[in-house]
Order: sequence, then structure tokens, then C-alpha cells
Amino acid sequence: MSLKNALVGIIAIGGLILMMNSPEKKITNNINKYVFESLDTDALKEFSIQSKDNTVTLSKSAEGWLVASLDNFKADEEVLFAFLNKALALKTGVRVSSGKSHFAKFGLETGTLLEFKSGDSKVMSSAVFGDNRMSKSGMFGSSPNGQYMRSQNDEVIYLLKDAVSLKTSSEDWISKKLPSVKESEIQAMLVKADGMKSVSLTRLSTTDQLEIQGVEPEEEVKTQELTQFTKVLENFSFASVAKLSSEKVTKSQTVVDNFEVRTFDGLVYNFTIGKKIGQDPHHWSTLKLSHVNGSKEIQDKVNLFNKQWADWAFALPAYSATSLLKKRSDLIKKKELPVVEKPQESGIEYGAKHILLAYKGATRSSQTRSKEDALKLANELVASLKKGDAFEDLAKKHSDDVSNKAKGGDLGTFGPKMMVPAFETATSLLKVGDYTAKPVETPFGYHLIKRTK
Repeated sequence: MSLKNALVGIIAIGGLILMMNSPEKKITNNINKYVFESLDTDALKEFSIQSKDNTVTLSKSAEGWLVASLDNFKADEEVLFAFLNKALALKTGVRVSSGKSHFAKFGLETGTLLEFKSGDSKVMSSAVFGDNRMSKSGMFGSSPNGQYMRSQNDEVIYLLKDAVSLKTSSEDWISKKLPSVKESEIQAMLVKADGMKSVSLTRLSTTDQLEIQGVEPEEEVKTQELTQFTKVLENFSFASVAKLSSEKVTKSQTVVDNFEVRTFDGLVYNFTIGKKIGQDPHHWSTLKLSHVNGSKEIQDKVNLFNKQWADWAFALPAYSATSLLKKRSDLIKKKELPVVEKPQESGIEYGAKHILLAYKGATRSSQTRSKEDALKLANELVASLKKGDAFEDLAKKHSDDVSNKAKGGDLGTFGPKMMVPAFETATSLLKVGDYTAKPVETPFGYHLIKRTK
């Protein structure tokens, strides 16, 4: 053999050895083995995902899979089985390197450890998952294109074709959805919050609109805010769960607010919402279902839900708690009064009827009732008007202005500055046919005024 040919052979062999020791070169064939091929799924009773900062453990019981790292709360089986199916289908992919000295480069020195265990806590199969392999994706930078992994007790490093999503938060393994209630199903809503006036919404049938009770004539509903509130329980979710007996729940539930929803099929949803305590950002809350003359299906739903949640509270972020505990001012506002142009000295006339309720000490009064009694009677007459009683009939019966009492309180017409200022201002702000929603006080007593012109 010539010296030239010998040198070429040496260089070729040296290059091959260099490539085999380089972590950057994929020089072996795709082994295409299942990562967890030795796993006996029938014996599987537990698995855990351990990252640098957190560990999640799920265990199988007679009731199903539980999140052991979350006080054994019931796992979301849809999420769990989707993960297991994907994990069991994983194949090793391409071998890229070997040896502990290369672990750090691929994020496998610590990585995220996935362990499957049997009932006696014996590890049946495990693997460590490292960094994602990133590839350029045009003008938008890079994106994951595979993930490096190794068996826990093996030094061979493989590149999986697809990155694996390993959920390292316990809350990722539970369903954080509460029962969804559509606006069309709701018959009544009630908010009872500490230090606030109750807010109540009701309707008689599904064809009616939910209406806020106690809206005064000078008030109006914030339509957009009301619509959002009536849909608040559609796809409502929470952040986490904890035992009712835990310290953080006990402290949060020392003072509570209440939110209740009733549906047309007899279901009653009763939320008890705790306060934020210290650095905890959550309102720890509970939900209990009950029913009023519910069907067998409704009764079963109530019993099943209350059994699952008997010992549990859920965490609501501040914005979620606020969305349930609406204040009256969140849903109702004062009507914007029409701009009243200053009346000219001539050319304008008002027409009005009134009911005067005088009291002892008022101008030109011969009444012996107290001022408080006069105001009380005036408010009672306002309530009668709201019920539909005729203004004129109430004037004939109760007014202390004898000059027009028999005429139903009719004052005829009058121009600017013909009445005391409070009476004229109140009349000018009314539309023809409307009456004052509250008594108007003048030196003569309390007036209820109805504008006629």
C-alpha cells in the first residue's frame, strides 16, 4: 500500500471516530423503541413528574386517579388519560450522544424526571426529559423541533421527534370548572355582601328579562354590566383547591359573602365567598347545591356534586370574586337629568297637580301632625302611586291644600317665579304626566307633584 493511500485511510477512520464522539452529529440509525416499553400498565398505581422546582404525584385508588400532591383531590381523567396515552406511545427517536459529560449540554443533568410506579412504590419505568431542540422558523425566530431525553439509569441521549408537555403544577391535573349555568336557565340571582345593600334579580318566565329589584324612577340599569353579570356562571372556573379544614381556608371563611342563583328547573347554587387574608391572593370559597322540587335527575346531580365537594374549598382570584359580588352601584346609575334651560320671564307656563302634607309649624298650616309623620305619610303615598293608585284620588283624600283638594290637587297653570323655588324647580324637571319620585319640601310642608303641562 502506498503512503498516500495509508494516510487517506487513517484520516477517514479518524474522522469517523470524531463524528461518533461528537454530540452534534446524529450518526446512528433511529432505534425506534418505545421509551416505556417495559411498563406494565395493569400494575401501574402511581406516577410522578419532578422538575427542579416542583413535584407532582398522581395515584390510583378505588375512586379513580387522585392528585396526591394536592391532598388527593380527584384528577381530571380526560387530561390524565390523554397524557398517559401520549407517554406510552413515545419512541426513542434518534440517538445523538452518550455519556454523563454531555448531559448538561442537552438539559439532562437535572431535567424533568417522569417515573411510573407499582402499588408497592417500586419504580417500573422512568425517563429524564431535557431541553427542546430549537429550529429556525423564518422571520419569526425559532420554535421547538423535538426534545432530548434519556432513560433514568442510562447514559444514552436520544432526540424525540416531538416535544413532550410535562405538567409540573398540581392544579394542571384537575378540572377547575364549576357547573356552568346559562343565563337562559336563571330564575333569580341574589348577592348578600358584607357591608353592602343586597342586590336581587328575578323574573317569572324564561321569556322575561332578569330585572333588578328596587330600581327607583330616577335610576336606570347599566345594561351592558347587567348582561355580563347574568352570564357570569357560564364556564366559570377557579384557581386551586384546599381542604376545608386547612388554615388558609378557615381564616378566609371567618367573614363571608353570599351569592345565590336559582334556576327554573329547581336547582339552587349557594356560594360562600371568603376574604383575602395576608399575602394569599385568593378568596377561598365553597359551593353547595340544593333543589326546590327538583326532578330525580336534579336530585342525583345535587347529591353527586355535594359529595365530591363536601370537604373542599376552591380558590377564586380577586377578579373572579368581584364578578360574583356585584354592588348595586355596579349595575344601577342615576338617570342623566335633561338639561333645563333657564326659563324666560314670560312666554312659559307650567301645569301641575299636587298633594300637600303639612305639619305643625309649617307656613299657613293648621295641622297637628309632626314633620316626621308628614314625611312618612308622603312616602307611603309615593308607594301607592307606584302601585298604580290615581294621583287625583290620593289628593282628594289626603291633601291639606283645601283650595284645590276637591279638584284632585289641580293648580291649573302658572309661570316662572309664581311658586316657591323648590316647587317650581321640581315641576320643571318633570315630563308631562310624570310625578316626583320623592316628596318635595317647601315652607308649606311636603308636596307630591304631577306635571300636567
